[in-house]
Amino acid sequence: MSEFARHSIGIGMRATKSFFNVSKVTDKIDPIKRRFLFKFGAFTHTRAKRSIKPGGKKKTRSAPGEPPRTHTKFLPKGIKYAVDSVKESVVIGPIVRATRYGGPKILRTLEEGGMVSFVDIVKGKKKKFTHRMEARPFMGPAFESEKADISDTWRKAGG
Repeated sequence: MSEFARHSIGIGMRATKSFFNVSKVTDKIDPIKRRFLFKFGAFTHTRAKRSIKPGGKKKTRSAPGEPPRTHTKFLPKGIKYAVDSVKESVVIGPIVRATRYGGPKILRTLEEGGMVSFVDIVKGKKKKFTHRMEARPFMGPAFESEKADISDTWRKAGG
């Protein structure tokens, strides 16, 4: 498993206009490096989103080792990327909003496999579910495939 997959699942960032002055932050990075980070983030984010296929009418599930299938647009739409100009790095991964229902742990379990417990409210009653899930990685493979094309991405960025 890649180091990226272990450390980036469940990390999210939300940037708004009032969050920071974009020009002051982006001017601190070398323009070629900044362009490379944005391209690498965009390519990896797109590859991860495209790897997640719909479950279809029959609600088919993915096999262990394949990227997860989705029955809603929640997971693919939630994959974002952001460039950190201070650390000169890019963070790519799904934004987790449902922390109350175990969102970060469920996403990590999707990527790595393992046991996941979550609470669901059914007809006004809370029910706790525990489920063993085999790994269905989507961020790690997207990162590794883009890492293999990193020299091409660097050349496209102007480096």
